[in-house]
Amino acid sequence: MEDLEPSAIEVLSKLRQVRNEQSKPSLDAITLSDVKSYPTLFQPREKELDEYHVSDLLKAIRNHGQLDPILVLQVGSEAVLVDGHHRLEAYKRSEYKGPIPAEFFEGTLEEAILEAGNANTKVRLQMTNEERQNRAWELVRLGRTEKNNNGTPIFSKEQIRKSAGISDGQVAKMRRVLEQLGASADDYATWGEALYATKEKQPEFTDEELQKFHQMRAKDTAKKIKDAAGQSFAKYGPEFVVMVLEELFKNDMADVMGYLPAWPEETNGEEDYFEIKKAWQKRLLESSPF
Repeated sequence: MEDLEPSAIEVLSKLRQVRNEQSKPSLDAITLSDVKSYPTLFQPREKELDEYHVSDLLKAIRNHGQLDPILVLQVGSEAVLVDGHHRLEAYKRSEYKGPIPAEFFEGTLEEAILEAGNANTKVRLQMTNEERQNRAWELVRLGRTEKNNNGTPIFSKEQIRKSAGISDGQVAKMRRVLEQLGASADDYATWGEALYATKEKQPEFTDEELQKFHQMRAKDTAKKIKDAAGQSFAKYGPEFVVMVLEELFKNDMADVMGYLPAWPEETNGEEDYFEIKKAWQKRLLESSPF
């Protein structure tokens, strides 16, 4: 069975212990084997990498040899990746040899976590609004178990607001939801899931929160259908999915298809196909009734 990736809370607890025992930095050159990545804690965007961005970076490595420096934090003998997950993945896929450009973060572990969010407000591949909400929720959740010496949550409201780029009021609402969920908050990795879990305790949603509620309900329903279908989706492909939809909606299928944007009739080669597919998926999200 595949090992589960450690949670952000588990990673933070481990790194805090190592960091407190550390004397002084020992690394003076960085290679791929030196860098340790903990995306659950330091990757504010969706944990799945953007393949288009990685592909662009691979081309840049082939053309120029190196990319902009990654940002790392010295923790024991490891160089923990703070910012540059896509760059690191591109180096790995290119089978790059030798030292890679890196900058050491001069600050505490907690400051490095906040910097991971700040850095992603500056680079080309910025966080979406949903990713900012999820990042803020993750920082709020960390405060449930990880405290400062005075007993306050490890990250203040102001720090969360600046790192994730959301409002004070939204942080306050997340803290109220955290209090309602208690220890079970650790089971909800995204803000949408947390809202979904507290739907009966949150009778008034904003339009954005209502959209997230419907998205989580749709994901939950889709998962049940996929679990019931077993390997059929993967084995029989898109045509099988359409057949399932036709069985589900029968006479209402035309209404369902009306929510989908039109697909271009012609494409010019594989590269053009993927660009059109990416644009179509964007239009699909924008045309969602929720």
